[in-house]
Amino acid sequence: MMLAAWSSSHLGATHPLLELQDITGDTALHVAVKHGHLEVVEMLLAARTDVNPRDANGRKPLVDIQNKNGRTALHKAAFGYHAEHGYLTEMVAMLLAAGANTHLQDKWGYTALHIAIRSSKEEIAEVICDADDRNILRNNDGHTVLHFAAKFGMQTIARKLLSSGPLRKTHRSGKESTSNAAEGEGIALSASKKDLVDVRDRYGMTALHMAAQRGFTKIVELLLAAGTDPLLQTKEGKTALHVAFDLHWEDIAELLCGVENGNHLQDQNGRTALHYAASRKYKGTVRNLLFNGEHPHTTDTVGSSPLQLAFVDKGDNSVAEMIISFIALKDISVDWKGWKAPAVEICKKRMEECFSEIRRMKETKVLSRNITYYDVAARHVGKVADYLESREFRDALLGGGFARDFPNYADFIDFKVKKAERRRILRAPCLKCFVTLFGSLPPLPGTILYDILAYLSERDMQNVLAAFNCDVPDRRAFEASGAVLS
Repeated sequence: MMLAAWSSSHLGATHPLLELQDITGDTALHVAVKHGHLEVVEMLLAARTDVNPRDANGRKPLVDIQNKNGRTALHKAAFGYHAEHGYLTEMVAMLLAAGANTHLQDKWGYTALHIAIRSSKEEIAEVICDADDRNILRNNDGHTVLHFAAKFGMQTIARKLLSSGPLRKTHRSGKESTSNAAEGEGIALSASKKDLVDVRDRYGMTALHMAAQRGFTKIVELLLAAGTDPLLQTKEGKTALHVAFDLHWEDIAELLCGVENGNHLQDQNGRTALHYAASRKYKGTVRNLLFNGEHPHTTDTVGSSPLQLAFVDKGDNSVAEMIISFIALKDISVDWKGWKAPAVEICKKRMEECFSEIRRMKETKVLSRNITYYDVAARHVGKVADYLESREFRDALLGGGFARDFPNYADFIDFKVKKAERRRILRAPCLKCFVTLFGSLPPLPGTILYDILAYLSERDMQNVLAAFNCDVPDRRAFEASGAVLS
């Protein structure tokens, strides 16, 4: 009645009370949104007789008026105070249709999307994200909305944020600039990784750290597929892998071990990922780390090596035995200084058993060829991938059956063969991608493309295929060989 009376006597003018703010800075719109009065919100928005007016700073005076905490009506709606009403997403959509600026931040640096995710209002977050999936603003603690999606396990939101689309860099003033996005399917970032996936908060944590901390495996997979750097360290020197170990998330630790040549990074206690895996007795993770370049004799700040942390006087020593097997295979010398005599005796006995088995591995040929099982267990995975080009040889090795003849190294041989098989499957399509990439250049000398392939990790090769929108040719065999990322 108030709005109708004003409108009939003041044609073409907006009711002055619409923009009036109370002692907390709230307008009538703030209050109607907070209390879930959908029809009142609709009336207030419809009462604007001028069409989306903007002031000198580019802000819309009604939907984007901020209270003393810097919050707009959209911020209020994002909290979802009255979720039981069931129409909060409709209210949010109404505010967005009225031109609400999704990039306005409150005094803590939160946008409406930050609040929706933090309040566990996934439906509201999806509506806001669909209207603007390129919010890269940070709150006062340095958290982007991707940090929050990773922290609170919102997989759908994380995927939306990581999918391709225009990246709008909007400042607190509300001014917006747009960069063109590369078109593509799946996860394809349109800007520098540092603009989104590798942003660190005030403690040095990325979204990957947060997903690893909370145990959200699927989000970890999404972030890795999007190209996040898994070797970034917090201010305490922890990678995401360190964080996963701290919280006993073995599946995530195993996933992050797919990163080659870099797990040797030490935290503030001098511990590498192998230290944590050995102390937690994560056998599969220890094996992966050893074959991905982790050194078994790196010591922490108190002088403990992974082998020392894995060894126990009484109980299960299978992890320690695996490390000893690796040391023997690589012929690494061991400094027993500081070890107790009984422990040294047990470890040396195990090493002698391993050396005996290695001698037999060097004498046993695969399919009577000039390739021994020692070649398979000890040589670089790229060379083993060359061996697997022979179908007969591949069938013999992938069939397994090493446990009887080489009990100490059966797991190592199986791991190396499956890893080499994945590499073999990836090489041919990657080579085609390189031919396409370098096709417009003068002919490259010799086998340079093969040399480039030799330097790429398995994950690098998958990223090459993703960049060229190519699929793995034999996906069933690839996944059967233990593939981590799709």
